[in-house]
Amino acid sequence: MTAQALPSPPRSSATFKARDVEELIDFYLHRRVANWVVRLLARTNVQPDQVTFSSGITALVAGAVIATANAPWQLILGAVLFFGSIVLDCSDGQLARLRGTSTFAGRALDGWIDVVSSTSIFVAHLIYMVRHDVGFWLPFCAGWGAGYALKWHAHHYDHVKNVYLLNTQPEEKGAEAYPSIEAIEREYQEHRAAGRRLSALMAKSFVSFTINQRKSTGAQADERRARTDDERRTYRSIFRLYMRLWTFNGLGTHLFLLTLATVGAIFDPRAPLVAWGIFIVPMTLGAFGLSWWRRSLIERFERERASGSRPMESATG
Repeated sequence: MTAQALPSPPRSSATFKARDVEELIDFYLHRRVANWVVRLLARTNVQPDQVTFSSGITALVAGAVIATANAPWQLILGAVLFFGSIVLDCSDGQLARLRGTSTFAGRALDGWIDVVSSTSIFVAHLIYMVRHDVGFWLPFCAGWGAGYALKWHAHHYDHVKNVYLLNTQPEEKGAEAYPSIEAIEREYQEHRAAGRRLSALMAKSFVSFTINQRKSTGAQADERRARTDDERRTYRSIFRLYMRLWTFNGLGTHLFLLTLATVGAIFDPRAPLVAWGIFIVPMTLGAFGLSWWRRSLIERFERERASGSRPMESATG
């Protein structure tokens, strides 16, 4: 696609994800800043994958700055750089949605870069705390616990989001959000046949990731429960609050807390431990509570679908 053929840059939330599944910090901050980046890139030949790589590189630079910081201005610079990497991480998907070029390979690449970015900030905080006499074993063990908690939260939030979109969006959009393994395999074969090795590798990794994610979240063979417009409205009415609460456990929320912890380290080098503790305890307890609540919501949906009821949506719907 040439630069001249690209669509006009967005001026609003047109390239955001569905409001129900957006994290508050993403909707009100990260994506709104990212929108300016997308406006600058929309009529250029810069590709979403290039923005994704830029996000990872920026996060690595931010990690290096934080790890070696000796003055408050260096921590502020590291926090600004890491915030920039989060914005770029939002920008790649928004740019792809604007151009209509979203792919499973791109989603996989974005996921791998997220791992790089998260690891970078965790390691940077660990090194910074060790250098400033916080000790090694407490930050090391807490960091591992918080890292696994972040991974668990983000994977479950991503799965819940995709299932929600599958059951509340029109058929085609729902299938894009929660694709079948066969659909991902087809894209892999297309990339492979065209000689796009990196894209083929990413698509193949997305197959493995999707299978493992659905196993770990207890996904059933067919998560599509709503198949008509009325059923989709019923599903949204019942699951909307549940979905909104899950958004507080998304990756963007975790990364924003890590950014705040970087600034907090100016005043106390143990500040990252506070963020890590939030990941491990309240956010994990919240995730378990929501997982337990889901069962009763599914039962309610099945009852209301069987009875043919059609709940009224809220005024904010």
